[in-house]
Amino acid sequence: TASQTYNDTVTIANNPILAGSDVTFKNTVDGTSDLTVNASSGNITFSSAVGKTTPLTSLTTNSKVSLGGNVTTTASQTYNDTVTIANNPILTGQDITFKNTVDPLNNVGSSLTVEGGTGGVRFNGTIATINNPSVDLKTKSPGTTIFSQAVSSGHLTTDA
Repeated sequence: TASQTYNDTVTIANNPILAGSDVTFKNTVDGTSDLTVNASSGNITFSSAVGKTTPLTSLTTNSKVSLGGNVTTTASQTYNDTVTIANNPILTGQDITFKNTVDPLNNVGSSLTVEGGTGGVRFNGTIATINNPSVDLKTKSPGTTIFSQAVSSGHLTTDA
């Protein structure tokens, strides 16, 4: 129930579910397993890449999450709460779903690239770039790309 901070590289196995008030990864996260992360009262922070050397099978976050690097999975990525981005991340998987707002946190010139594979890309919440209209949003997927709410982006490219 307390906060969890991982300062070094993390390699996951056996489909862990990590839960704490805040969960922070300050270095890369790798492994050929599913990873589920829950922050009960705070945030989930990935300061670096996820799946950089060895892609995860899937990633599920159930709290507000900050992505500071690329995320690579061989299957799905599901973000169940608000996602903030930094450092122009590229998200690659077979089915990528954002169930809430995606926000670039006023990072001037930010970009987000989402490569959804055959499972597609779904944005169920707002793309909240009103404070940073220069953000670039690119989606690539032979599957369907769905925007269920408003998109306020300086540049929007689908199937790039």
